[in-house]
Amino acid sequence: MKQVISNKYIKLSSVGCYYHSEEQFIYPMLQNGNITLSNNTKVHLNDCSCEWWENLSRKDEDLIFKAQREVTK
Repeated sequence: MKQVISNKYIKLSSVGCYYHSEEQFIYPMLQNGNITLSNNTKVHLNDCSCEWWENLSRKDEDLIFKAQREVTK
């Protein structure tokens, strides 16, 4: 199930993160499922490790690519 917070943050359950579609930053998810909106913990999508990409499910990857297409319209 797709989860979006305020139409900008997309929950990526497979890697325990949220993706901000406009900024293209990844934010960690807390154990209770809430987002951590700290500048110290955000990572740009381009800077995610190979391990992160390997653990990202196909479904979550599709959510990211769909969000990127929406932003560039």
